[in-house]
Amino acid sequence: MKRRTIWNLALVTVAVAAGLALSAKPWEAYFKQRESTNRQITEMRRAEASRAELSRRKAQVESPVGRERLAREQGYRKPGEQPADGS
Repeated sequence: MKRRTIWNLALVTVAVAAGLALSAKPWEAYFKQRESTNRQITEMRRAEASRAELSRRKAQVESPVGRERLAREQGYRKPGEQPADGS
């Protein structure tokens, strides 16, 4: 009976070792894919943030106040208006 228990234990040990050895490649692929996915998610979030910032800037520039500010930055004044800073 003892001899049979030893063989069963040896068989289970070999089966577990084979299972671990055969699962190494799939786990490696899983971790590589997860890393790639995380990088792509980070890149996507950066792109979305950039797009939101550009949309915000566009809305500012297209508003009447934004257009006036840009015109004043380029030196345009209303007819008869004197520059405040002496330029």
